[in-house]
Amino acid sequence: MTDYAEEQAGELEALESIFVTELEVVSHNPYTYIISIPCEIQNVEADGPPKEFTVGLKFKLPEEYPDVPPNIEFTEGGELDADLQKSILIELNKFAENEVGCVMIFTLVTELQEKVNEYADSIYSKKMEEKEEIDKIPVFHGTIVTRENFMEWQAKFLMERDSKKEKSTDCDSALIPLL
Repeated sequence: MTDYAEEQAGELEALESIFVTELEVVSHNPYTYIISIPCEIQNVEADGPPKEFTVGLKFKLPEEYPDVPPNIEFTEGGELDADLQKSILIELNKFAENEVGCVMIFTLVTELQEKVNEYADSIYSKKMEEKEEIDKIPVFHGTIVTRENFMEWQAKFLMERDSKKEKSTDCDSALIPLL
């Protein structure tokens, strides 16, 4: 017969040494704890700082854990929307079902980190593509057209056009042969 309490206590001790600042023990009976993982999304600007956020999971261990998977829920979602959180929980629960019989919290947290990193990488890639698209759009430089500066330009244009007409009329009359 397995001593579940001993296995759970041993796993908690290991987790406390790994997640020194990220682990918060909520209860010892049943074992319930929250592990908060710091994450970041890289900034698309070269000088810009990364966007930091925290993703937290709450693990509540049933009496028969590790022969029964833990109850898992998000305590903090950070940049993860509700649908993504739901999807990650489904994947973590499937993963936990496959790990039944073994202590698995560290493995589940590692799996969470991989999913969040994939998400952060996809966000970064998407923002880089958007930035590249924006950079492709030509930026036109010039004078902003207002009613006043348009009227001024139009007056100069009409004067130049009229003076060119007068010159061409003078030239045309000079070319007419005398009879």
